Amino acid sequence: MALMLAACFGVTGCATIYHPPADLTPQNGASLTGIYHPGGLLKTGTHICLASIDGMNLRYPFGEVCDRPVLIPPGTHTISISADFHPFPAENGFTTVIATFQPGQTYFIRANGGPVPFTNTNGAHSLPASGLTVWIESASGVLIVNKTMVELQAPPEVIPVLIFSK
Repeated sequence: MALMLAACFGVTGCATIYHPPADLTPQNGASLTGIYHPGGLLKTGTHICLASIDGMNLRYPFGEVCDRPVLIPPGTHTISISADFHPFPAENGFTTVIATFQPGQTYFIRANGGPVPFTNTNGAHSLPASGLTVWIESASGVLIVNKTMVELQAPPEVIPVLIFSK
């Protein structure tokens, strides 16, 4: 049992991981890219990521597919988008959309007017009052998924627990 749990929570976290079909190329598939803006100290930044395709996870234990193109077979797919805003602590949310991709085309996940960091007039990171708006558009700027609101939520308070044993 312990071995099964160790294998399950090892590299994949028991999720079905998306792998593009072996014969998929940029010419016969479509590519989709998210947004990643690294911040400075304390991991500030904005991450609008492709989280899953048709229920298959793209989130890995140590990072996400944010600003790397992901090959997708042409056709209609269910796309889950994660939105993370990292001052400290991070605020995050998810949304799911249905999108149809054409072969040989490039698509981008966009948020609140484009891939720009969210900053206020003092240069500090700040969130839009009601969350983020995300959508998918083609390389030529054609909207293929309507703009969708992602409500951001702060993570619950984390209280460290120490367990001592003899």
